[in-house]
Amino acid sequence: MERAIPVVVFLAALALARAAGFEMQIPDGLVQLLDVGVLATHPVASLCYLHTQPPGLNLLLALVLCVAHVFALQPAPVAGALFVVIGLVASIVLWRLLRGLTGSAVLATLGLVAALADPGYPIYEHVFFYEFLLHAGLVFVLAAAAAYLASGKPWRLSTLVALLAAITLTRSLYHPVWACAVLALVLWLRGRRAEHRAQTLRQGALAMLALLALLSIWPLKNWVVFGRPFYSSTTAYNLARHVPECPQWVTSPVLLGPAESPDVAAIVARAARVCGAAGSELLTTATKNAGSPNWNHAMLLLVAPLRSRCGIAWRRQHSLDWLARAAGFYAMWTRPTFVHPYSADEIVGSPDEHYRRYARAYEQLFFHDLRPAIEHRAPGWFLHAEAMVRGQPVPYTVAGFVVFPLIAAAVILLLASRRWQLPEEVVAVAVLCWLWPMLGACLTDGWEGNRMRFSTGPAFLVMVCYVVGSVIGRWRSDGPAPRRSE
Repeated sequence: MERAIPVVVFLAALALARAAGFEMQIPDGLVQLLDVGVLATHPVASLCYLHTQPPGLNLLLALVLCVAHVFALQPAPVAGALFVVIGLVASIVLWRLLRGLTGSAVLATLGLVAALADPGYPIYEHVFFYEFLLHAGLVFVLAAAAAYLASGKPWRLSTLVALLAAITLTRSLYHPVWACAVLALVLWLRGRRAEHRAQTLRQGALAMLALLALLSIWPLKNWVVFGRPFYSSTTAYNLARHVPECPQWVTSPVLLGPAESPDVAAIVARAARVCGAAGSELLTTATKNAGSPNWNHAMLLLVAPLRSRCGIAWRRQHSLDWLARAAGFYAMWTRPTFVHPYSADEIVGSPDEHYRRYARAYEQLFFHDLRPAIEHRAPGWFLHAEAMVRGQPVPYTVAGFVVFPLIAAAVILLLASRRWQLPEEVVAVAVLCWLWPMLGACLTDGWEGNRMRFSTGPAFLVMVCYVVGSVIGRWRSDGPAPRRSE
């Protein structure tokens, strides 16, 4: 009977979202998506010409477009069905992970309900984008790590390697260093015991080699096609964005030039020798078919080295300013995921009034703004000037400035005071998976951090359930002794 709980909870949440009017969307204008028309017509060539990011999201979209074409369907329902399946499987896996971590079906169910009750969940569940896929992917990574730590079976480790590679090859925020760090941590945790050391060393060496081989595929492709190895040309823009000492023309978002530029022509000619002529317009057209800017233009490759140098130089020369800026980005990271990152108070998602009232109530409960009170008590605090977006102050939320630090501190204290067993090992992996994207966003380009945080939700949920389970366990053990029968 317990096994049906996550299925029922997920389907109930899905039904509520559909009743509120949520429907699957494939927003062609997103900078992360290639021109959908070209991708549908030339999927292999399009991925070959792709340089703005790793291929995972566009590869999945190409498969969706292909299936829709074969069965004469619209792409959105196909993508919607895929996301429902992914969400259902992730919910089942998350519930089982929390059940094993806490030993409580009630806590596992409450944890799953908390994940699905986030007003941001139905938004990302119904938009073809990174966040929902990476949210589910992180659930699978944590579950695979827990399974390998418990059993030491090679196929469990292989599953973990494949999942880490899939996430890294989908979004540049999850850097190859992150994937290697997670794998190294899992291997170290498994090999701490003497009886596991030799086996883990053999398995770990092969696993790390396999992971490095998988992670090298994309930069090697870019080396062959564009002349240098990199994961994402957009990373250079992230480094230079809003950096005060970088020229404005360097930090402008699109920075497109004429298609007949000799430099552009040289890039296209080199790439065409490998990728073929079909799809080369992905490097030369200023806009996509829907009229949105084409971020895959070759000019972005030309300016990427200058952007990187400028952004890195500023950080080296202004380390304190960099850290202050990162603190401001942390405030952005801790905004609610269902508030649009470009506007101070706009709630996105369904226009359904019931959903909007729920989102506002949720925001007031978990993301209440402490900034007015803090500014009143400490008007000269440096963070006030840093935590701004488009001239508007970024809120200091209860979640970000109270809940997150308290849970992190509680986890650290528990891990420091206990002999590590499987729950502690899984939580240590969750902490790394939660911290890395936060640091990556805050130290580079955290202007949209609140949506980036959504994908780390499962890791933080594991931390919360571990703390709550530990408190309940301690309370029970410290309770009154059972009365002896006469």
